[in-house]
Amino acid sequence: GMDFAVHRFNAINQNEGIIISLDADCTCDENYLVEIESTFAKNEKADCAILYFEHPVAGDDFRSEIYSGIIQYELHLRYHIEFLRFIKYPYAYHTLGSCFAVGADTYVRQGGMNRKKAGEDFYFLQKIFTTGNTIEINQTRICPSPRPSLRVPFGTGPVIHKMVTGNNIILETFNPQAYLDLRRFLEMIPQFYRIKQSTFHPLFRKLPGSVREFLINRNLEQKLDEVNQNTANYKSFVKRFYNWFNGFMVVKYLNTSHQKHYIEISVERAAVTLLKNSGVKADSGMGVLGLLQIYREIQRSRNYLTPL
Repeated sequence: GMDFAVHRFNAINQNEGIIISLDADCTCDENYLVEIESTFAKNEKADCAILYFEHPVAGDDFRSEIYSGIIQYELHLRYHIEFLRFIKYPYAYHTLGSCFAVGADTYVRQGGMNRKKAGEDFYFLQKIFTTGNTIEINQTRICPSPRPSLRVPFGTGPVIHKMVTGNNIILETFNPQAYLDLRRFLEMIPQFYRIKQSTFHPLFRKLPGSVREFLINRNLEQKLDEVNQNTANYKSFVKRFYNWFNGFMVVKYLNTSHQKHYIEISVERAAVTLLKNSGVKADSGMGVLGLLQIYREIQRSRNYLTPL
Protein backbone atom coordinates (compact mmCIF):
# COMPACT_ATOMS: atom_id res chain seq x y z
CA GLY A 1 0.00 0.00 0.00
CA MET A 2 2.79 2.44 0.84
CA ASP A 3 4.63 1.53 -2.35
CA PHE A 4 1.45 2.27 -4.31
CA ALA A 5 1.14 5.62 -2.53
CA VAL A 6 4.65 6.49 -3.80
CA HIS A 7 3.57 5.46 -7.29
CA ARG A 8 0.55 7.80 -7.10
CA PHE A 9 2.66 10.69 -5.84
CA ASN A 10 5.11 10.16 -8.69
CA ALA A 11 2.24 10.16 -11.16
CA ILE A 12 1.20 13.66 -10.06
CA ASN A 13 4.80 14.87 -9.57
CA GLN A 14 4.27 15.38 -5.83
CA ASN A 15 7.51 14.55 -4.03
CA GLU A 16 6.32 16.13 -0.79
CA GLY A 17 3.42 13.75 -0.30
CA ILE A 18 2.64 12.25 3.11
CA ILE A 19 2.02 8.53 3.59
CA ILE A 20 -0.16 7.69 6.60
CA SER A 21 -0.14 4.30 8.33
CA LEU A 22 -3.50 3.45 9.91
CA ASP A 23 -5.14 0.10 10.67
CA ALA A 24 -8.64 -0.56 9.34
CA ASP A 25 -10.09 -1.24 12.80
CA CYS A 26 -8.96 2.10 14.28
CA THR A 27 -11.07 5.16 14.90
CA CYS A 28 -9.71 8.69 15.12
CA ASP A 29 -10.67 12.23 16.05
CA GLU A 30 -12.31 14.44 13.44
CA ASN A 31 -9.21 16.66 13.12
CA TYR A 32 -6.93 13.70 12.33
CA LEU A 33 -6.11 14.52 8.69
CA VAL A 34 -6.08 18.27 9.26
CA GLU A 35 -3.51 17.98 12.07
CA ILE A 36 -1.24 15.73 10.04
CA GLU A 37 -1.31 18.08 7.05
CA SER A 38 -0.80 21.25 9.09
CA THR A 39 1.98 19.74 11.22
CA PHE A 40 4.02 18.65 8.22
CA ALA A 41 3.43 22.06 6.61
CA LYS A 42 4.80 23.80 9.72
CA ASN A 43 7.74 21.39 10.01
CA GLU A 44 9.14 21.19 6.49
CA LYS A 45 12.20 19.19 7.56
CA ALA A 46 10.17 16.52 9.34
CA ASP A 47 10.70 12.99 8.03
CA CYS A 48 8.19 11.23 10.24
CA ALA A 49 5.39 11.96 12.71
CA ILE A 50 4.29 9.79 15.61
CA LEU A 51 0.63 10.32 16.47
CA TYR A 52 -0.95 10.26 19.90
CA PHE A 53 -3.13 7.24 20.65
CA GLU A 54 -5.52 5.95 23.28
CA HIS A 55 -6.94 2.44 23.30
CA PRO A 56 -10.60 2.23 24.35
CA VAL A 57 -10.75 1.25 28.03
CA ALA A 58 -14.51 0.83 28.53
CA GLY A 59 -17.70 0.26 26.56
CA ASP A 60 -19.89 -2.45 25.11
CA ASP A 61 -17.78 -3.43 22.09
CA PHE A 62 -15.52 -5.88 23.96
CA ARG A 63 -15.61 -8.13 26.99
CA SER A 64 -14.52 -6.67 30.31
CA GLU A 65 -11.37 -8.81 30.44
CA ILE A 66 -10.24 -7.35 27.11
CA TYR A 67 -10.59 -3.83 28.48
CA SER A 68 -8.71 -4.90 31.62
CA GLY A 69 -5.94 -6.35 29.47
CA ILE A 70 -5.56 -3.36 27.15
CA ILE A 71 -5.36 -0.91 30.08
CA GLN A 72 -2.38 -2.84 31.41
CA TYR A 73 -0.80 -3.26 27.99
CA GLU A 74 -1.04 0.42 27.08
CA LEU A 75 0.41 1.29 30.47
CA HIS A 76 3.31 -1.07 29.67
CA LEU A 77 3.88 0.68 26.34
CA ARG A 78 3.88 4.12 27.93
CA TYR A 79 6.01 3.02 30.88
CA HIS A 80 8.64 1.64 28.49
CA ILE A 81 8.83 4.79 26.37
CA GLU A 82 8.76 7.06 29.41
CA PHE A 83 11.59 5.15 31.09
CA LEU A 84 13.67 5.43 27.92
CA ARG A 85 13.14 9.19 28.03
CA PHE A 86 13.93 9.16 31.75
CA ILE A 87 17.37 7.62 31.06
CA LYS A 88 17.86 9.94 28.06
CA TYR A 89 17.70 7.39 25.28
CA PRO A 90 17.48 9.72 22.24
CA TYR A 91 14.95 7.91 20.07
CA ALA A 92 12.19 7.07 22.53
CA TYR A 93 9.04 7.06 20.40
CA HIS A 94 6.02 4.79 20.22
CA THR A 95 6.08 2.42 17.27
CA LEU A 96 2.47 1.36 16.75
CA GLY A 97 1.86 0.60 13.11
CA SER A 98 -1.43 2.49 13.17
CA CYS A 99 0.04 5.68 14.59
CA PHE A 100 2.58 7.22 12.27
CA ALA A 101 2.96 9.19 9.06
CA VAL A 102 6.05 9.51 6.89
CA GLY A 103 7.11 11.73 4.03
CA ALA A 104 7.05 9.90 0.69
CA ASP A 105 10.61 11.01 -0.12
CA THR A 106 11.81 9.74 3.27
CA TYR A 107 10.04 6.43 2.68
CA VAL A 108 11.88 6.00 -0.61
CA ARG A 109 15.27 7.03 0.80
CA GLN A 110 14.94 4.40 3.51
CA GLY A 111 14.20 1.66 0.99
CA GLY A 112 10.51 1.39 1.74
CA MET A 113 8.79 -1.05 4.07
CA ASN A 114 10.56 -4.36 4.60
CA ARG A 115 9.04 -7.78 3.97
CA LYS A 116 9.02 -9.10 7.53
CA LYS A 117 5.86 -10.94 8.47
CA ALA A 118 5.55 -9.12 11.79
CA GLY A 119 6.91 -5.94 13.29
CA GLU A 120 7.80 -4.51 9.89
CA ASP A 121 6.60 -1.07 10.98
CA PHE A 122 8.77 -1.27 14.13
CA TYR A 123 11.92 -2.07 12.15
CA PHE A 124 11.11 0.57 9.53
CA LEU A 125 10.64 3.27 12.15
CA GLN A 126 13.96 2.42 13.83
CA LYS A 127 15.69 3.44 10.58
CA ILE A 128 13.67 6.64 10.37
CA PHE A 129 14.29 7.79 13.95
CA THR A 130 18.06 8.09 13.56
CA THR A 131 17.62 10.72 10.85
CA GLY A 132 16.80 13.05 13.75
CA ASN A 133 13.71 14.57 12.14
CA THR A 134 10.84 12.79 13.90
CA ILE A 135 8.07 14.87 15.43
CA GLU A 136 5.05 14.07 17.59
CA ILE A 137 1.46 15.02 16.79
CA ASN A 138 -0.50 15.19 20.04
CA GLN A 139 -3.34 17.53 19.00
CA THR A 140 -5.37 14.65 17.60
CA ARG A 141 -5.97 11.07 18.65
CA ILE A 142 -6.09 7.56 17.22
CA CYS A 143 -7.99 4.80 19.02
CA PRO A 144 -6.52 1.42 18.02
CA SER A 145 -8.58 -1.70 18.55
CA PRO A 146 -7.82 -3.82 21.64
CA ARG A 147 -9.10 -7.02 20.02
CA PRO A 148 -7.12 -10.23 20.61
CA SER A 149 -5.41 -11.71 17.58
CA LEU A 150 -2.83 -14.33 16.61
CA ARG A 151 -2.15 -12.95 13.13
CA VAL A 152 1.35 -11.87 14.21
CA PRO A 153 3.66 -13.32 16.91
CA PHE A 154 3.99 -10.19 19.03
CA GLY A 155 2.23 -6.90 19.68
CA THR A 156 -1.19 -5.90 20.97
CA GLY A 157 -3.22 -8.77 19.53
CA PRO A 158 -1.11 -11.67 20.88
CA VAL A 159 -0.66 -10.05 24.31
CA ILE A 160 -4.39 -9.53 24.77
CA HIS A 161 -5.12 -13.03 23.47
CA LYS A 162 -2.72 -14.54 26.00
CA MET A 163 -4.23 -12.54 28.84
CA VAL A 164 -7.86 -13.40 28.08
CA THR A 165 -7.27 -17.09 27.33
CA GLY A 166 -4.72 -17.84 30.08
CA ASN A 167 -4.82 -17.84 33.84
CA ASN A 168 -2.52 -14.83 34.27
CA ILE A 169 -4.58 -11.64 34.15
CA ILE A 170 -1.78 -9.51 35.63
CA LEU A 171 0.61 -8.16 33.00
CA GLU A 172 4.28 -8.04 33.97
CA THR A 173 6.86 -5.69 32.50
CA PHE A 174 10.58 -4.89 32.65
CA ASN A 175 12.17 -4.28 36.03
CA PRO A 176 13.06 -0.59 36.60
CA GLN A 177 16.62 -1.53 37.57
CA ALA A 178 17.26 -2.90 34.08
CA TYR A 179 16.61 0.58 32.66
CA LEU A 180 18.79 2.22 35.30
CA ASP A 181 21.63 -0.16 34.40
CA LEU A 182 21.21 0.86 30.77
CA ARG A 183 21.46 4.52 31.77
CA ARG A 184 24.97 3.85 33.06
CA PHE A 185 25.93 2.64 29.58
CA LEU A 186 24.29 5.56 27.76
CA GLU A 187 26.16 8.02 29.97
CA MET A 188 29.44 6.47 28.84
CA ILE A 189 28.83 6.86 25.10
CA PRO A 190 30.74 10.19 24.79
CA GLN A 191 33.78 8.42 26.24
CA PHE A 192 33.64 5.74 23.55
CA TYR A 193 34.37 8.27 20.80
CA ARG A 194 37.92 7.69 19.52
CA ILE A 195 38.50 5.40 22.51
CA LYS A 196 41.75 3.45 22.76
CA GLN A 197 41.95 -0.22 23.70
CA SER A 198 43.85 0.56 26.90
CA THR A 199 41.00 2.84 27.99
CA PHE A 200 38.12 0.64 26.86
CA HIS A 201 38.57 -2.31 29.22
CA PRO A 202 38.75 -0.36 32.52
CA LEU A 203 35.70 1.64 31.40
CA PHE A 204 33.82 -1.47 30.33
CA ARG A 205 34.37 -3.14 33.70
CA LYS A 206 32.51 -0.28 35.39
CA LEU A 207 29.27 -1.25 33.67
CA PRO A 208 26.57 -3.16 35.60
CA GLY A 209 26.71 -6.91 35.05
CA SER A 210 23.45 -7.04 33.09
CA VAL A 211 24.70 -4.57 30.49
CA ARG A 212 28.26 -5.89 30.42
CA GLU A 213 27.14 -9.45 29.76
CA PHE A 214 24.80 -8.36 26.98
CA LEU A 215 27.47 -6.23 25.27
CA ILE A 216 30.14 -8.91 25.45
CA ASN A 217 27.86 -11.13 23.38
CA ARG A 218 27.34 -8.24 20.92
CA ASN A 219 31.11 -7.61 20.50
CA LEU A 220 30.95 -4.01 21.69
CA GLU A 221 34.68 -3.37 21.37
CA GLN A 222 34.77 -4.42 17.72
CA LYS A 223 31.58 -2.50 17.01
CA LEU A 224 32.99 0.69 18.52
CA ASP A 225 36.13 0.27 16.45
CA GLU A 226 34.02 -0.06 13.29
CA VAL A 227 31.87 2.97 14.18
CA ASN A 228 34.90 5.13 15.00
CA GLN A 229 36.70 4.16 11.79
CA ASN A 230 33.71 5.14 9.67
CA THR A 231 32.84 8.51 11.23
CA ALA A 232 34.58 11.85 10.89
CA ASN A 233 33.20 13.65 13.93
CA TYR A 234 31.35 13.06 17.17
CA LYS A 235 27.91 13.87 15.73
CA SER A 236 28.25 11.24 13.01
CA PHE A 237 29.69 8.81 15.57
CA VAL A 238 26.58 9.13 17.74
CA LYS A 239 24.25 8.71 14.78
CA ARG A 240 26.06 5.61 13.52
CA PHE A 241 26.25 4.18 17.03
CA TYR A 242 22.49 4.48 17.51
CA ASN A 243 21.87 2.99 14.09
CA TRP A 244 23.31 -0.11 15.73
CA PHE A 245 22.04 0.34 19.29
CA ASN A 246 18.48 1.09 18.16
CA GLY A 247 15.16 0.39 19.82
CA PHE A 248 15.29 -3.25 18.76
CA MET A 249 18.67 -3.68 20.48
CA VAL A 250 17.28 -2.01 23.61
CA VAL A 251 14.41 -4.50 23.78
CA LYS A 252 16.86 -7.36 23.21
CA TYR A 253 18.91 -6.11 26.15
CA LEU A 254 15.85 -5.81 28.38
CA ASN A 255 14.71 -9.33 27.52
CA THR A 256 18.19 -10.77 28.04
CA SER A 257 18.68 -9.01 31.38
CA HIS A 258 15.55 -10.71 32.71
CA GLN A 259 16.84 -14.17 31.88
CA LYS A 260 19.52 -13.98 34.60
CA HIS A 261 19.75 -10.65 36.43
CA TYR A 262 16.20 -9.43 37.06
CA ILE A 263 12.63 -10.61 37.36
CA GLU A 264 9.70 -8.89 35.70
CA ILE A 265 7.22 -7.12 37.96
CA SER A 266 3.60 -6.09 37.53
CA VAL A 267 3.15 -3.14 35.20
CA GLU A 268 1.23 -1.39 37.99
CA ARG A 269 4.17 -1.62 40.41
CA ALA A 270 6.67 -0.64 37.72
CA ALA A 271 4.64 2.41 36.66
CA VAL A 272 4.38 3.61 40.26
CA THR A 273 8.14 3.19 40.78
CA LEU A 274 9.01 5.36 37.78
CA LEU A 275 6.60 8.09 38.82
CA LYS A 276 7.97 8.14 42.36
CA ASN A 277 11.55 8.38 41.06
CA SER A 278 10.45 11.55 39.30
CA GLY A 279 8.73 13.09 42.30
CA VAL A 280 5.21 12.41 41.06
CA LYS A 281 2.79 11.33 43.77
CA ALA A 282 1.56 7.88 42.89
CA ASP A 283 0.64 4.60 44.55
CA SER A 284 -1.01 1.33 43.68
CA GLY A 285 -4.28 2.60 45.16
CA MET A 286 -4.77 4.61 41.97
CA GLY A 287 -5.25 1.39 40.02
CA VAL A 288 -3.88 0.71 36.56
CA LEU A 289 -6.44 2.97 34.87
CA GLY A 290 -5.56 5.90 37.13
CA LEU A 291 -1.87 5.35 36.43
CA LEU A 292 -2.53 5.10 32.71
CA GLN A 293 -4.30 8.47 32.76
CA ILE A 294 -1.23 10.03 34.41
CA TYR A 295 1.10 8.60 31.76
CA ARG A 296 -1.24 9.68 28.97
CA GLU A 297 -1.26 13.24 30.29
CA ILE A 298 2.54 13.29 30.64
CA GLN A 299 3.12 12.09 27.10
CA ARG A 300 0.40 14.11 25.42
CA SER A 301 1.65 17.30 27.08
CA ARG A 302 5.31 16.35 26.42
CA ASN A 303 6.00 17.07 30.08
CA TYR A 304 8.28 14.06 30.29
CA LEU A 305 9.55 12.60 33.55
CA THR A 306 13.03 13.47 34.79
CA PRO A 307 15.06 12.07 37.73
CA LEU A 308 14.86 13.76 41.11
